[in-house]
Amino acid sequence: EYVAFLVEKEKKHRAFVERILNAEKEPSVVCKNIKELMQAIDDAD
Repeated sequence: EYVAFLVEKEKKHRAFVERILNAEKEPSVVCKNIKELMQAIDDAD
């Protein structure tokens, strides 16, 4: 069960990293605070 937890956690981490990389590719993203940054990352999908 613990191994399954770690696998799922790694999948979520990889998806998060992918969203960050996609958001970084968008030159028009300007964030004034962390809340705006997280919204931009979510919108990158």
